[in-house]
Amino acid sequence: MPILAKRSSLLAALILGISALSSVPARSETAPEFARGDLVQLRSGGPLMTVLVMKGGLVNCLWTDYDGQPHDVTFPVGVLQKGDVARRDVQTSNLAPHGPE
Repeated sequence: MPILAKRSSLLAALILGISALSSVPARSETAPEFARGDLVQLRSGGPLMTVLVMKGGLVNCLWTDYDGQPHDVTFPVGVLQKGDVARRDVQTSNLAPHGPE
């Protein structure tokens, strides 16, 4: 599948997922609080993202894809969880250039 098609599919899935969750309350007593710079992840999985801004029940997040291209999307706070730093280390070690074998 071409890279552009994969990115379009991912974007469409994110948009559809967010619109489907629009009936979910923005905040609940169990919703985690995030601060600028926190690592977060969708509860359903996906890449680790950095919190840029929190406004009301919305969190603007930034991440980079495997090509190093930055992306940012705003999510309802209820669909996010604290990111696992150990998982980030595994992800980035997979991206490290490998020497000659």
